[in-house]
Amino acid sequence: MSCVREMSFIFSLYIILSAFHIHNSVCKEVILKTGTCSEYFERSVEDPDFRTTGWSPKAANDGCSICNSQDTAESWLVTKFQQVKEFIKSVHVNVKVYRPECGLCKNQDVKVYILGKALPIGQKGLKEAVGILKNLTLVTTLKNQKDLTDKFHQFHFEPNAPQLSIAFLSAGSCTLIKDITLSYFVCDKNTSAGVNLPRTVAPDSGSQRVNVSCPENTLNPGNEEAYGLCSSKGIWKIISPCICKKGYTLNTIEEGCIECAVNTYKDTLGNGKCTNCPRNSGRNLKGQSQCMCQDDFYRFQGENYTKPCYGVPSPVGDVKYIDKTETSITLLWTPPPDQGVLYDIECNKCPSGSDSGSCVVPCGRSVMFIPSQNNLTYTNVTIQGLDQDTEYQFVIYSKNMNSARISRTNWKSAVKKIKTEGMSKSDGLPAAVIIVVPVVVIILMIVIIILVVCLLKRRKIRRFRASQRSRGGGDFPLIPGEKNYIDPTTYDNPERAVSEFAKELDRNLIKLEAIIGGGEFGDVYKGDMKLPGQPSMKVAIKTLKAGATRKNRTDFLIEASVMGQFKHINVITLEGVVTKTTPLLIVTEFMENGSLDKYLKENDGVLKAPQLLGLAQGVASGMEYLAGMHFVHRDLAARNVLVNANLACKVADFGLSRDIGNTAESEYETQGGKIPVRWTAPEAITYRKFSTASDIWSYGILLWEIMSFAERPYWNWGNEEVMKRVAEGYRLPPPMNCPKTVHQLMKECWLTDRTKRPAFKEIVRIIEEWIKYPEKLNEDYIKVRRTEPLDYAAFTSIKDWLEAIKMGMYASNFSKAGYEELSDVAQLTEDELLEKVGVRLVGHRHKIYQRIKEMSEDMNLKREQSVRI
Repeated sequence: MSCVREMSFIFSLYIILSAFHIHNSVCKEVILKTGTCSEYFERSVEDPDFRTTGWSPKAANDGCSICNSQDTAESWLVTKFQQVKEFIKSVHVNVKVYRPECGLCKNQDVKVYILGKALPIGQKGLKEAVGILKNLTLVTTLKNQKDLTDKFHQFHFEPNAPQLSIAFLSAGSCTLIKDITLSYFVCDKNTSAGVNLPRTVAPDSGSQRVNVSCPENTLNPGNEEAYGLCSSKGIWKIISPCICKKGYTLNTIEEGCIECAVNTYKDTLGNGKCTNCPRNSGRNLKGQSQCMCQDDFYRFQGENYTKPCYGVPSPVGDVKYIDKTETSITLLWTPPPDQGVLYDIECNKCPSGSDSGSCVVPCGRSVMFIPSQNNLTYTNVTIQGLDQDTEYQFVIYSKNMNSARISRTNWKSAVKKIKTEGMSKSDGLPAAVIIVVPVVVIILMIVIIILVVCLLKRRKIRRFRASQRSRGGGDFPLIPGEKNYIDPTTYDNPERAVSEFAKELDRNLIKLEAIIGGGEFGDVYKGDMKLPGQPSMKVAIKTLKAGATRKNRTDFLIEASVMGQFKHINVITLEGVVTKTTPLLIVTEFMENGSLDKYLKENDGVLKAPQLLGLAQGVASGMEYLAGMHFVHRDLAARNVLVNANLACKVADFGLSRDIGNTAESEYETQGGKIPVRWTAPEAITYRKFSTASDIWSYGILLWEIMSFAERPYWNWGNEEVMKRVAEGYRLPPPMNCPKTVHQLMKECWLTDRTKRPAFKEIVRIIEEWIKYPEKLNEDYIKVRRTEPLDYAAFTSIKDWLEAIKMGMYASNFSKAGYEELSDVAQLTEDELLEKVGVRLVGHRHKIYQRIKEMSEDMNLKREQSVRI
């Protein structure tokens, strides 16, 4: 089909699309010559044997006309010769013809011939010219279409000479030829479907194969030669097209393969589109066949580049040790800015001596991490069981909920090398010293013997005074060699107690800021404290109002005296007091997240089981410490636990005195306020006797609060109903999404028989095991380790007692050390078991000492019962 009628449209479209660099057309037609018939007219030839009217050019309409309506004689219109280049394979002709209505015309058809050489001229050559014309091969016939409008007639032929002329034959027609256009087609140079196509002259018919090359950034997947077919109409058809490489896409504007844009990729061969890089992947590069994770982001193990990348927490900072001995090191570090960070600790032993090799030998199972080695929520850890005078390398890994599925090699970490303390050694002594030393040693031994005799005589006196000062302090006696809580109310005045247990601060170093809480007798402020030579620190400041009573003042000072005796990472730290000026101040560390119940409500549904168990483990660890101090809290609840910025829980609120009122109401009056019975063990309500076992009951309720995001225990039940239902055996059901094993631990804490409730040490062990091995949360039960109490009245000798606790091998040690009565053994400390008795194995020594404490408690309980009787 000719492009003449489409050229104006294509030209207009080209102008529009050229602004977008689109160079594509339906066909490419090259015009050899176009003009009116009068411009083409060369001559009219008639057979001399017939008299007829020939073709004549008309100046009025620039056409060539003939009208022999009653004559069938032949008349030839011969055009001027047109040069045709040798590479042209097909000439296309477009003729505009007008035929008037002619009822008398014999034949309105006009035949068309192609003349390849010049005709003889003059009258003499006319006969020869007619003969030549009559011997031409017919190309086409312009058929009469019987209407008065102009008609276009198209035809084409294959040229066989370098020049040609068109001969129109009329035999009895009335015809006006107006315009004639000569042209040929080419398949133009182009890039289509990713293939470079050269400019090719179209064939006369069919298609011409043209071998082509793949452009830049493409390839032929079948390794076959790509080619295009150029049709006679100048239209390309691609066979075996080239396709875009990986990382490239077909540009619909240029129809070439271009690089994938920044943050997109294409991982296949083909002309498809590029895909956006998954979240947190893709570098600032073009042409990516896959998207690499951005810096500090990683994919889960086993996932490929089609999956998103996840971030890992930043490394901790400022790792340092705050305490070290021959066998232990306590580390402290600054947390990263990320949220929800847990820590894993790696311990390796470094080469000894001058060997500077890397520290790759694991510390082994004998090393203990307190509170835990993995999934640590605190920013400090104590490592015990180390070798003396040995260098260790500690790696503190930061991790979050995504880290478990990311290779550990991609975790961020901080490394610290520390050497344990060594035994002091002498490098050689002078001769005079060698002589003097034995003399000094003998003198010292004599002095020590005298002191021991005196101390033995005074032991009973000291023991009596200690028991007097510990009255009202719980069910446990003071044990020599172990730090014990001392009830400040045993002092003659509270000022003396607070001066012994709390540090007096300079009021000018403390700045009060915003009020963060308060009560009837005082307010609590957030403040700032700057001690000499130390950086400024945020603190919480409790004040006593000017109008407070003497009793309020006493309670205030007693609370400070209680807090000042405790030093543990999970117990609120007392920084000091101000008692020399008014108002009186108690200054403690500042806890950014406030009370545990408030924090849980604010994060309802946000915290997952590992984070919740981390909170519970912190509280249990603090209570284990307090129980070891023989301190009974009596008001353990989520509202009385504070949470700092690192999500470390700290037991607080020591303001209650230990006097239980005589009211029969569900809340029992104490000096510091009322204790709701829904947190209180039934035996404490019934017999008004608090103990570590009653604190364990309260801990079970607190654990229920944690797992329920601070839902109110027993909901809207009245307190009388709570007491009645609990006495009948009712226990709180598991909160929503609470693992079965966690609820089982709660029920262990709520056993009616208080002697069967798990110790805080066992609770800490169980929760740490859950944190370290989360799959254990899916088990059907937990195993609570219990030590069955012994009947010490049944033992007639130390040997019987040792055999009962499976330590009979040490009977001779006790005998040689001079211990004959169980009452003497009850006063031994753990250090004395090593130094005097010779129990060298740490595990055995610890086991015996735990039984000694149990024995001491049993003896003290029986002594109290005999006094009451």
